[in-house]
Amino acid sequence: MRIELENNAKALQKILNPKSLAVVGASNSFMNPATNLMATILSNGYEGEVYPVHPKEDVAIGLKVYRKLTDIPGDVDLAIIVVSNKIVPQILKDCGDNGIKNAVVITAGYREMGDEGKELERDLLKTARENNIRFTGPNCIGIINTHIKLDCSMFYYEGVPGGVGLVSQSGSYITQPLPYFFQRGINISSAISVGNQTDIDIADCLVYFAEDDNTKAVAVYIEGIGNGEKFIEAARYITAKKPVIALYVGGTEVGSRAVNSHTGAIASPDSIINAVFAQTGIIRANTVQELFDFSHAFSVQPLPKGESAAVITNSGGPGVSMADSAVRLGLSIPEFSKGFQKKLREISIHTAQVGNPVDMTMDFDIRKQFIDVTKMIIESGEVDAILFYGVFGGANFDKKFDKLGIIPTEMRAGFSKYLGEIVREFSQILRSSNIPVVTASFTGKEDSSVELMMELGIPVFSTPERASAALAAMAKYAKYRGIF
Repeated sequence: MRIELENNAKALQKILNPKSLAVVGASNSFMNPATNLMATILSNGYEGEVYPVHPKEDVAIGLKVYRKLTDIPGDVDLAIIVVSNKIVPQILKDCGDNGIKNAVVITAGYREMGDEGKELERDLLKTARENNIRFTGPNCIGIINTHIKLDCSMFYYEGVPGGVGLVSQSGSYITQPLPYFFQRGINISSAISVGNQTDIDIADCLVYFAEDDNTKAVAVYIEGIGNGEKFIEAARYITAKKPVIALYVGGTEVGSRAVNSHTGAIASPDSIINAVFAQTGIIRANTVQELFDFSHAFSVQPLPKGESAAVITNSGGPGVSMADSAVRLGLSIPEFSKGFQKKLREISIHTAQVGNPVDMTMDFDIRKQFIDVTKMIIESGEVDAILFYGVFGGANFDKKFDKLGIIPTEMRAGFSKYLGEIVREFSQILRSSNIPVVTASFTGKEDSSVELMMELGIPVFSTPERASAALAAMAKYAKYRGIF
């Protein structure tokens, strides 16, 4: 089993790192999914050779079109196939004739469509084996490797190369969240849409990501596990090295019917999945939001060395929400020692609360919260992590000042510069520490300070509870790893 997993992971290494690729089915019509997909590849700046293949076109998006794969004069590392399911076997034979050993089969219409589709899928796999071809799919959306500027999906990736690896049986969760990732500062390493998993499956992807230095955490969307023994071995292998967060769907009767018609997967009851995840150290997400939240936090922050956390807030209500949700999720928010409270009191205004949570309400000297209090708590050694609420930049002030028309531009620029300096110093403090700091703000990327936090790799969640849940997931995995 281990040899099979390792060989399949090596195949994925080649699929995700092509120096040249062919898009079979691309034309000049953007109603054609192959054309849309090739436009994504080209617009994201992929630096390898791209060869469109179509039986009738001469030019597609400015590139010379080849009638068949065997007409391409150069070497091709990867074939991306988006044609009718009836002719996919012939395309694979052409791949074999041209020495192409790796493919992404986007085409749908296989076992998810019933008995005829199952027969077509068996023929697909047989032809691939006969021609020594490894592939992802069919019925998938493609692959992404941000570190080589390859986005073979339907949506444009705007972020920078990051540390979140994605594996999904649903193509939508590979491509459609890309704009959401950009807005929330989530940067991915690679993404693999496995579709029906006819050749490469989720377990193979886990082993690949275990060895991928660019990937710090893995998010997985699962509709069904075909080979339980293989999956468990792969899961244990990767979770000994890095965290895996999984969203499993299909555990209900209705969900089971839905996933069978989607990717032809056979779902397992929730109770079995919970047991498998517990045995292998996989963190189960209850929602897509949690899947992305948790993997984001894991990818940019160190693991906690315990379950205790401090809450730093500039507002009482969100601080209480953050503390309450943290405790309900298994974290502790211990009261600080009397001696440390005295030190915090010395730098705080009289309305502040310093017991934990530390509530800086009505103190407009933001440097105290971001720099002084944060640094003191890190250096105190009394907690294992920090939950931080209240990230505001100049957006709120700009709107008011625009309406009043009384603030000169240079004053606004000076204020914005000051906020930027505070955030950068805050980031430096976090990078030099060995405890995780997870933040929350109701403002998003429209605010310059929040945007800068995201650019600096600090997770900023849109509610206090989301920040607490992400930190609790990190503590759960750290406990599984025996860190505490």
